Amino acid sequence: MSINHVTPDPYLGPMLCLACGVCESNQTTPLRLCKKCGHSLRPAPARRLPSGLRVSAAFAHEGAARHLVHRLKYDAVAGIAKKLAEAMAPLIPPDALVLVPVPRSGVRRMHYGVDQSVLLAMGLSQIAGLRTSRSLRAPVWRVPHAGHGRKARRANRFRQRAEPNLEGILLIDDVLTTGTTLGSAAQAAGRGVIGCLTFTMSVSAGRPTEDAKVPIRPA
Repeated sequence: MSINHVTPDPYLGPMLCLACGVCESNQTTPLRLCKKCGHSLRPAPARRLPSGLRVSAAFAHEGAARHLVHRLKYDAVAGIAKKLAEAMAPLIPPDALVLVPVPRSGVRRMHYGVDQSVLLAMGLSQIAGLRTSRSLRAPVWRVPHAGHGRKARRANRFRQRAEPNLEGILLIDDVLTTGTTLGSAAQAAGRGVIGCLTFTMSVSAGRPTEDAKVPIRPA
């Protein structure tokens, strides 16, 4: 399977819910969900990791939002990335200058056929008019983190592969769980990092911030 291959999927038809793929969707909602899935969405206030990194997310990592992440990340339904990006875009901070996706490991990218963070960054770039820089390099292989707690996780050792002196970096990822991966990516990206934006986050990660949301940067 080629990288970022768009998998043909009946969920992307005009009537079915993007999350469950069974019920008729509400065409007026941005994520095009059915009533049941739409009711499962819960906002996720911004969190701050122990390193000081501020992370914003569109939704808590549960219900339909969690399923949408899995559809993109594990089922390679790349066509929904733009919809997820539309939900994330209002949270882009005004001082963001460049979007840097947190890359997937080489082995997992080849196995699943997509790099979900790259797709989200591309969608956000089109919406907000910000450029994307793939300046981080992920390890070729790592132990999967899904389903493991903070103590069982090992930080990915990201490296800079280009543009080492970027300013106004907004890291882009699909989900914040414990913050181990994002913390490592921020350290590798350097002092120009202003924060991170994800589609979903675990509400137990880090600590809450006083400023939950900020407006989108004008294009």
